[in-house]
Amino acid sequence: MQKIQNLIEKLELTKISNEKLYNIAELKEKIVALDDEKIDIPDCVLTPFYVYGEKRYELYEYEFSVDIVKERDFSGYLLRLTDKETVDEIPTIIIERQKKCHIEILEHEQTLNKSILEEYLEFVMDSPELKKQIIQVFGTFVKEELYFAIY
Repeated sequence: MQKIQNLIEKLELTKISNEKLYNIAELKEKIVALDDEKIDIPDCVLTPFYVYGEKRYELYEYEFSVDIVKERDFSGYLLRLTDKETVDEIPTIIIERQKKCHIEILEHEQTLNKSILEEYLEFVMDSPELKKQIIQVFGTFVKEELYFAIY
């Protein structure tokens, strides 16, 4: 089973303003090529960025968060994230986005099905909302300019 850190180490590193960034499309290629169906992954956050020349634009609302937990509690996560009292108060678009961008892994597992990470990467690369946001900022959108940092 591959560790996410080992996969990321094989990617080309791009540094902008001391931020270590890796290409999303390149990570997707590495994930697809894996023989194993599972990836060893710790608590971490993959934060996407759009890189335009020497500028970078953080897409924090699309960050992929992995939490290692004793028991899953997606509703509790949503309430903590949004500071709302009930899930009914949370806009549907935020709930749907978080279903793609947040994963809770049980302590005794600490592995992720590679298909979940593939789906997330495809979501970021193909999201009409994300594309629209980037076009509003830069006037253009090229999938290959999507990068991520890992924390």
